[in-house]
Amino acid sequence: IMGYLDVQPETLILAAQAANGFALPLVAAFLWVVTNKHDVIGSEQTSLSVNVLTFVLLNVLVIIGLRSLTSVYSSVAGVEASMDFWVYPMVSALFTFALAFYIRKIRSA
Repeated sequence: IMGYLDVQPETLILAAQAANGFALPLVAAFLWVVTNKHDVIGSEQTSLSVNVLTFVLLNVLVIIGLRSLTSVYSSVAGVEASMDFWVYPMVSALFTFALAFYIRKIRSA
């Protein structure tokens, strides 16, 4: 199929890596919000321990996703696009804390 479409395998792999790095944290965040909405899930909302575990796992997913996206950008652009070590956890923490505050708001409503 790749020969017929005249697509290099490396290009396809990089596109899949970028899509995964972008989509996986967004899907996990969406599922976290949905499992905490009373009007969607009813009385079976997730417990505090599950929310804490989801918070930690979402942080890890965002960090991995950001590293994946910068890696793909480096490969495609041909430049070194490395960030300092602390940038990934800071961006991840901002994203997940904002989402956690939103979840706290919808749970109390």
